[in-house]
Amino acid sequence: MTEKQKTPLFTLPQQYVVEIVHDCDEQIMIIEDLLKDIVKEDVVFCNKKAIVPYIAQLIWINHSIIKNINSELNSAVFHFNEDSQEDEVIFTEHSLKDLQAFMLAKWYATLELKNLSCTLELH
Repeated sequence: MTEKQKTPLFTLPQQYVVEIVHDCDEQIMIIEDLLKDIVKEDVVFCNKKAIVPYIAQLIWINHSIIKNINSELNSAVFHFNEDSQEDEVIFTEHSLKDLQAFMLAKWYATLELKNLSCTLELH
């Protein structure tokens, strides 16, 4: 008989996970407002055609991040880290790699929008 391979587990501070979800919710709200401005014909908006693909990508990425985190939280195991004195959420290797990929894609899409003089930050 072969021994089952143990799946590596990783932890993230619970507060950090909450901040990620909050940031995604906030960016979705900003994008929704931006989309309203983009579709208005009376609003002059530079590079409309260039930014729409990045906007669509960011909507999908943000929802995917939230879905990934919620999936982990539905069956979450929490751990109190004695060293940092913080509650932590335990993630599987697969979920953490997905989260990393989404976060990196989000960063690059946001950077591309900034290069097109379009920011998704609250003023």
